[in-house]
Amino acid sequence: MINIIRSSFLYKDSVVLNTTLHTNLKGVNPSDIKLKIGNISITKNKIKSISNITIPFELLLDKWTLKINNWSLDGLLTANSGVLKTQMVDIPLNSLILKPKELVNFDLNLKSILLAGFAQVKATGQTSFGYNPAKNNWYLSVVSNNNPAASFGGLPGMDAKDSIYISSFSLNSDGSKTFSSKPKTVKIFKVGLLSLDEIKVGDNSIEMSSLNFNIPQVGQLGALVQYIKENNQIKFKFLPVPIKINSNGIEVTFGTNYSQPSILDEYGLRVRGIISENDNFSFKAWLYHSIDSTTILVENPNISTPQNFPQSEKKWQTFVLGPSTYFDKITGRMKVISNSWQNFQFSGYLISKGIESNKNKLSFDV
Repeated sequence: MINIIRSSFLYKDSVVLNTTLHTNLKGVNPSDIKLKIGNISITKNKIKSISNITIPFELLLDKWTLKINNWSLDGLLTANSGVLKTQMVDIPLNSLILKPKELVNFDLNLKSILLAGFAQVKATGQTSFGYNPAKNNWYLSVVSNNNPAASFGGLPGMDAKDSIYISSFSLNSDGSKTFSSKPKTVKIFKVGLLSLDEIKVGDNSIEMSSLNFNIPQVGQLGALVQYIKENNQIKFKFLPVPIKINSNGIEVTFGTNYSQPSILDEYGLRVRGIISENDNFSFKAWLYHSIDSTTILVENPNISTPQNFPQSEKKWQTFVLGPSTYFDKITGRMKVISNSWQNFQFSGYLISKGIESNKNKLSFDV
């Protein structure tokens, strides 16, 4: 229904009507979209059509949003482009006709689905979309046809040839959904092993678990990987869990609090923590895990640390033996050889009365 308001007027051989379009659409809330069309010119023979209107408007399909970016009016309103946002996937709109009581010719580009608004999904299964009047909701499903229903990849940290395969997924506009991934291990920054136990997808985020590392005596960590779109950039976030290692009487703990950052990037895994032996000593240390090596280094001003880690925090550490006797400028390492942790080796300069400064460096193998 078209509503004509008082700003309508006569112009030459036409009546120009300032118009609002009213509807009673099924599956749209509110059913009356009350779309302000603007001026429509009517002559004795026809109503002049309007086209290529780029003033966007939105339709709420339950908990989904259909944003229409380009539309025209020629008897019926036709949407020429837009996007359907389901809080999980974004799907481009090819075309749509708005009749007074229903949406018809609802044509979505189901071959160009964006997961969480940024991950391009390649749908290879059978897709279906529509409105279920019995349940009063919209639905979208992609089911397998002997192959995975869909796949996506190309996210930060993933190899260009790697893909994450989706067995099936179905979405309903009331918010209910099912989403299952096909079991597969995907490498993240070459050292992380993502087993795809679970995938959670939000409006602008993808969270996957569980992430583990091939580090002796660490076991299954079950860490999380998260991708978020911020300021039009896809950002990788590593949500770690504490790492504990016990080897040859040496205890190592990493990532247990905010002062022990965990970084996973193109340089590998780097985690700050503590290396200790009972009540004998305790040093701040870093775990470095790359495709080539796995090493723990005692923190000191000369070691390399992540770029965003404050350099002022890297100070020389001491090992106190008595009131006026201690080891200064401690360095040390413990590394993996043939998939086994070697002894912890550290050294320092013994500071005590009567000790010559050029003969006071001592080393230990624990």
